[in-house]
Amino acid sequence: MMKDRWLCSVLLPLALIFALAPSAIALDGSQLAGTVSDASSGERLARVRIRIDGTSRETVTNDRGEFTFDDVAPGEHTLIAETVGYRLDREQVLVSTRQTTTVAIALTGDTVRLSEDVTVKADPFVSVVPGSPSQIRIGAAEIRNLSSVLLDDPMRSMSTLPGVTSPDDFHAEFSVRGAPFARIGVYLDDVPLRAPTHSFAGLGDGYSISALNDQLLGGMTLMSAAPPPAFGGTIGASMAADTRDGSRDKTSFHASVGVSDVNVVGEGPLTTDKRGSWFVAARRSHLAYVTRQLGGNGSESVTFQDVQGKTTYDVTPQHTLSLHVLAGTNSYESGAQDTPSTADVPAAKRFGPNPVFGSTGSTDLVKANWRYTPASTIVLSTTAVYQHTQDEADSQTNVALASSQYSDAGGQANLTWAWRSGSPLRVGFAAHRSSENGTSYLSLLEDPIWRAANAYQGTAHSLNAYAEQEWESLAGRLRLTGGLRWQRNSRIDEQPILPFASAMFQLTRQSKIEFGWGHYAQFPEIDMIELARANAPLSPQTSTHYVAAFERRLGPQTRLRVEAYAREDRNVLDAPDLYPRLQAGGVTWPTSVPRWTNAYDGYSRGVEVILQRRSASKLTGWVGYTLGFNRARDLATGAWFDSDTDIRHALNLYGSYRLTPSVNLSARFNYASGSPVPGYFSVSDFTTGDSTVVDARNASRMPSYQRLDQRLNKSFVHDRWKMTLYAEALNATNDRNLRYMGVGGNLQDQAWPRFGSMAPLLPSVGISVDF
Repeated sequence: MMKDRWLCSVLLPLALIFALAPSAIALDGSQLAGTVSDASSGERLARVRIRIDGTSRETVTNDRGEFTFDDVAPGEHTLIAETVGYRLDREQVLVSTRQTTTVAIALTGDTVRLSEDVTVKADPFVSVVPGSPSQIRIGAAEIRNLSSVLLDDPMRSMSTLPGVTSPDDFHAEFSVRGAPFARIGVYLDDVPLRAPTHSFAGLGDGYSISALNDQLLGGMTLMSAAPPPAFGGTIGASMAADTRDGSRDKTSFHASVGVSDVNVVGEGPLTTDKRGSWFVAARRSHLAYVTRQLGGNGSESVTFQDVQGKTTYDVTPQHTLSLHVLAGTNSYESGAQDTPSTADVPAAKRFGPNPVFGSTGSTDLVKANWRYTPASTIVLSTTAVYQHTQDEADSQTNVALASSQYSDAGGQANLTWAWRSGSPLRVGFAAHRSSENGTSYLSLLEDPIWRAANAYQGTAHSLNAYAEQEWESLAGRLRLTGGLRWQRNSRIDEQPILPFASAMFQLTRQSKIEFGWGHYAQFPEIDMIELARANAPLSPQTSTHYVAAFERRLGPQTRLRVEAYAREDRNVLDAPDLYPRLQAGGVTWPTSVPRWTNAYDGYSRGVEVILQRRSASKLTGWVGYTLGFNRARDLATGAWFDSDTDIRHALNLYGSYRLTPSVNLSARFNYASGSPVPGYFSVSDFTTGDSTVVDARNASRMPSYQRLDQRLNKSFVHDRWKMTLYAEALNATNDRNLRYMGVGGNLQDQAWPRFGSMAPLLPSVGISVDF
């Protein structure tokens, strides 16, 4: 008995110790804690799911981007971090016994270069373009959300920015504060682009889509007023897009499929020592669903495809070479046929006087850059570029209605020298040789017998140079920038010298004021020069910009900005005889081929209010309201009229919020009061198109435009790959918006404007896979 009691007293505690040993080892006080940040901005990320690979344990970061795991077994573990809008991240962590192990995780956005470094930016609204007094930037994630699942077009993302309007769902072009797209400079890595969109020649009722792939872009910056001299060359506004490099850390692939296109992207290190990277992106459209929903017939075909790639290599720490190549094609086939409902309608009223039944085009770009940094205060960037575009519009009988072939070869060099702290000097020089030939699109509104008179062919050599000097006070409260730009075109006599000045004064830590002023000039295109009026050589279009802004910070991530602007335009180019009009009591069509001339002076004046918040974790977006007045004066008659792009009221809203680690909701809303109907028409009924020809320019206005788009992103994460489902409702409220489609008539005594409906409610879905 005594022996049994002794055995029980010894063996029972031993059994309990061995039974509880695993728990005792696990509960040794080892802890794993960390933070999750955005790799681009350094902002802490909330609602990120963190899980320990091989276990069922997971948690979600709090509002400060922090997470903690208690009672973690010592040893090596793999942490998997994921949230919608960011790439899947895997981190190897070694947990020490009875200690707290900490880890910092940097997540990279889905459309941002993969990086292991975190860049901490104290100011989410820091100016990207130095010296620009009026600018707003959207990053890669915003471009992706605003590009639309349906069309996957980064250029369309610009139309949601304050002061920007684009009341035509079919086209990627936009206007800024009354300046049409033809007067807006588009730059890619500081290089001006001739053709930033895939468009269809002569197709006023057709389509266009950006030639830029949103997967390749790092960001886009709009300079609505008084852009600095480096971004001169046009008289309206400027938009600068910058491409990102491929990842130097690891190879990755992305593939997405939507109802309108397929997009495949690959990137990775060029060498094992991480001195270079490569990036390739290819798209191909399948727009049948879109064209059918937009009112096209079943046989209508709209296609485009493009491929672009970029390589970057550090030859030495001071020398970096990069090569960017883009090649794309597009085509359109109407397939329009008479139906019982249209058989009795005159062809001119259905399709216009010269209907386009087919259109083809191509865009090519080769851009090579050498970046040299001989010292920390000096950066020299030299770029050689070649651009080529061609397009042709054909009739139902395959007769060429309009065509164009354009090529440009050039080079530019830009130098930044920080010769004094806070006072960088920026200088640049560019030279281009351009050639163009074809038949002007103006022929589409004329009698076919005039078409031969609209053939043109010519070349031009252009030069430009600029210098900008920036100065900042020691306290950093005052920043001044002054500069000059010089432009020359071999086909134009004038060689304008264009001054520029801007100033920023920090009133308090939360508020500042900015001012800007500058002169700008834009030379006519080659086709305009060749098709100008006889004995009336063209002069460059010119403008003077004024802008004053007050900005108040409402928190570290929120700002309120009020901006007043004025633009005075001179010698604006147009072909004023293009439109039929009322003369001597009858409708008169052009009696000769319309020719280009410096036709108008004008102005654009207004005020813009922006409330904006930038956050990687919570609500991000903006509300922008613009009140504008855009008027023009006919230099021949002295008559004033509202310009074609005069929109008095514009409201632009965008918001995005990450609801859970796997769900993100975003929405955009655009409202624009009606713009004038171009030409000499008084429209009594936009539903039926009833109108009369009058003797006053732009006498009627289109109905107002409004559109709400909603988008939901849902991610599904696996151990080594991630899938994201996109669901979108374009024009979610199914508003009926109209667009102007040109002029119809019998080319004798009848004429009318043509209108069509824009996008109805269009649901769409897409899916992407990253691995």
